[in-house]
Amino acid sequence: MVKDDKVFDDEEEEGEETSTSSASNITKKKILIIILPILIIIGLVVSFYAVKSNEKKAEKPQNYTVIENQTESKSSNSGLILYDFKEVDCNLKAEKNAAKKVKIQLTIETPDSDKIQIIEGLSPRVNTLLIEHMVGLSAEEVQTPEGLYWLKQDLLYRLNLILSPIKVTNINFKTFEIIE
Repeated sequence: MVKDDKVFDDEEEEGEETSTSSASNITKKKILIIILPILIIIGLVVSFYAVKSNEKKAEKPQNYTVIENQTESKSSNSGLILYDFKEVDCNLKAEKNAAKKVKIQLTIETPDSDKIQIIEGLSPRVNTLLIEHMVGLSAEEVQTPEGLYWLKQDLLYRLNLILSPIKVTNINFKTFEIIE
């Protein structure tokens, strides 16, 4: 009889284990039913935010400003365009093993307000012109006010050659920084 009592006790222990495991399974299912939709909603919100932020970044920023001439009649299409080129980093001619770099960003002024697409199309050539021209100069040549004036006049001449149908009236240095 001892054997029968032992078998009966084992069956009671198994029954207790299955009831506790089924109870834990029910709580796990409840947790999954509650947490899974919350995680899905959070994932959807994050992905929606990522898509919207990429759309805002994809919009092309405007690189130019139109300044209307107030003294002339309103019917004439006269105005001044200020076009900002991208910032260019390039090395200067090294002297005495002191390598120096320059960061330069130009803004050009032109009265041709209807030719913005030409300027935008030729902007890679302008960046190449800046790099080619600055590589041949040393830091001492452009640090003085006379050297900076000479650089401005030389770049104005070269830009008028590159942007030939457009007349560039002035160049402004938005950024000009020599880095050691």
